[in-house]
This record gives sequence, C-alpha cells and structure tokens, in this order.
Amino acid sequence: MAASGCHFARVDNLNQAIAHGEIDSVRKAIDRGVDVNSRGMHAVTPLMKAAEAGRLDICELLVKSGADVNGHNESGSVLMWAVNSGSEEVVRFLLKSGAVKSWSNAVGQTAETIAQQRGFTNLILLVKNDNQNR
Repeated sequence: MAASGCHFARVDNLNQAIAHGEIDSVRKAIDRGVDVNSRGMHAVTPLMKAAEAGRLDICELLVKSGADVNGHNESGSVLMWAVNSGSEEVVRFLLKSGAVKSWSNAVGQTAETIAQQRGFTNLILLVKNDNQNR
C-alpha cells in the first residue's frame, strides 16, 4: 500500500506544479521519469490538469512526452477540461493531436455541450466543425 501512496503523491505534486504553471518543475519531473499518464486525486492526469489550466505550453510538453490526449475520468476527457477552461488554443491543439470529441462523461456531457453551457461560441464551432487538418 505504501508504494502506491508514494506514486499517488508524485502525480499530485506534478499536477500541482501544472496548476501553478511551473513548467520547469514539470520538465524536471518528466526528466526524472514521472509517468505522464499517471492518475492523481480523482483520477486526474497531468494533461487533464494542464488542459484545465489552459496551459498550451505544458500541454504540448506532456503530449510530446507521451501523454494520452484521450485520457478521461468520470468527470470529463482532456478535451472537455480544455473546453471548460475556455482556451481556444488548447482545444485546437488537442483536436489536432487526435482528441476524440464524442466522449461523454458520467452525466452525459460532451465537449460540445460544455461549450454550449459555458456560452463559448468559438469553442462550440471549433468542436462541432473540427477539421483535423487545421
């Protein structure tokens, strides 16, 4: 049990660094071999946290390091977290990187319905009319 607790703490520390925009700490964690697809509290992956924060630079670094653009938990997918942040550049990047827009969470929301609920017209159009070659 103790080993999994330590693993959990390392991912949560990475997620906290992401939430605070500490890209150098994120780079160092990746260089030390932290699994970029590990799950922290509430099964949140580092890429979900970066998408939630609207941090394109960290999203790019994590995807380059092998992060799964289609990671999700019961609350949402990476793309849904990005839509919720309102960051058009992160949403665009994730779609270009292969994020699936049709995934729905435990209450039936999709990236498009979240954009509609938040009134993000630009993101509604982007997710609805996504062209992978943009």
